Amino acid sequence: MKKQQRDSAFIVAICILASIALLLWLVARDGLSNEPPPFQDRGGPAAAPVVSSDRGREEKKLGILASRDVPDETLRPLFDAIFQEESYCGFMLEGDGGITRGPYHISQAYWQDACEYGDVDWDYHTHIWSHRHCKQVMIWYWQRYGAKTDEERARIHNGGPRGMSKESTKEYWRRIQAKMEPKDAE
Repeated sequence: MKKQQRDSAFIVAICILASIALLLWLVARDGLSNEPPPFQDRGGPAAAPVVSSDRGREEKKLGILASRDVPDETLRPLFDAIFQEESYCGFMLEGDGGITRGPYHISQAYWQDACEYGDVDWDYHTHIWSHRHCKQVMIWYWQRYGAKTDEERARIHNGGPRGMSKESTKEYWRRIQAKMEPKDAE
């Protein structure tokens, strides 16, 4: 009888751990936040994010004008490739010895830099697990440092503000580019 109880307790423990793992995966994928998603107007329906903040800031920052109107859909292949490269599609949510976190492996300094540019005060530890918040943070970071092409965006994401001048980011861009290329249907 005791062996049966032990086996039952073991099965229950495994189920509980699996449930917790699933919950953590869902939170990491969608984010857990008390704030509305960054792309949702507090009074209206959710809309696709736009490469700009909806805060009406002046267009003077770094002379970025036309690139502020690029909708999120045009960046989807880049976001997907960075997600695959950085976190292995969410299976490794910390990198660089714990310095970077979340689905896109963003450091706290990167986050704060971008949020300052976006004129928001989003808590890193709360929102780093949210794809939507991370994407907006990445957009602001790219805008702040004048990234206009996918290569510039990827290399700045990986190497920081001077990522375009770092040799190491060239290989990173090649890996991102390979993930963005459409696969031939066989």
